[in-house]
Amino acid sequence: MGLSVQATSAERPTMSTQSTHQDRPAARDGGIVSERTLGSLAVPVQFVGFWSAVVLPLALFPMLLSGVASEHLVPFTALVAANLLALVVGRDYNSD
Repeated sequence: MGLSVQATSAERPTMSTQSTHQDRPAARDGGIVSERTLGSLAVPVQFVGFWSAVVLPLALFPMLLSGVASEHLVPFTALVAANLLALVVGRDYNSD
């Protein structure tokens, strides 16, 4: 009463010997940068972004209040854009 099942080679799953993309370093700007290196750079970049977002308004508000912003519109706009970028980059800094 026993049933015997035989599998053919076409039914067997095969395993690939290639490594996954997570094991290989990622190519960035013509060089090879591992994910570990990219991860270790995230904290310093977030640090700079956070503190830039804190410090840049100290230059923006006096420019706005004194009227220099209307005379030098391009540098003022560049500082506002830099502040917005710093807010985005530094938003997750030290969010434990």
